[in-house]
Amino acid sequence: APMIVSAARSVLDFEATCDDGVRVKPQEVIELPIVLVDAQSGAVVDEFHTYVRPVHHPRLTAFCTKLTGIQQGWVDEAPVWSEALVQAQEWLDMKLSELGWHGDLQTMVVQQCAVSGQHVPERFRQWVNIKDVFRSTLGKPGGGMAQMLKELSLSPEGHHHSGLDDSRNIARILAALLRRGATLDASAVSSSAHPSGAGAKGLRTHCSDR
Repeated sequence: APMIVSAARSVLDFEATCDDGVRVKPQEVIELPIVLVDAQSGAVVDEFHTYVRPVHHPRLTAFCTKLTGIQQGWVDEAPVWSEALVQAQEWLDMKLSELGWHGDLQTMVVQQCAVSGQHVPERFRQWVNIKDVFRSTLGKPGGGMAQMLKELSLSPEGHHHSGLDDSRNIARILAALLRRGATLDASAVSSSAHPSGAGAKGLRTHCSDR
């Protein structure tokens, strides 16, 4: 089983191209945020953030802009996925962190790498599902981010469906769970079996409400 040996964890939540009632194919990442937290206290250590320029559907829909708050000009000036991924990996290497979120690693990274013709980097093939940590710590299902915040008596901060704001809120959930005795050991780690991006067809979107 993969081992987490560093003293830091990274929390991330991508945003992707989307439309109201229409499945965008292929769906592409348009925001890549990472919030680095202390593994013991859950305190935020540092943040990485970049928007990502979509290639197959370069124009954002009005629905996508309203939902995420992401403006067309922001992605027009942003790096494409392959460049953004390199930036994220270089930052993570510098911070010596291990990754810590679930659905977006299991699905969105795999899907985006398949669309871009890239292998999924090793660092992005393992994660800890915050919902599992919530359930093992409190003995109840985690549900979505809003439900977990409510259960922990935390008010949501920022704009829901902003990748950076959602990552910050997930980091707050992690910090609250650590204060309640949560542990992040090797038994909590999951890994992806799709290094080449295979098997990404039919994956759920990340513009829907969690």
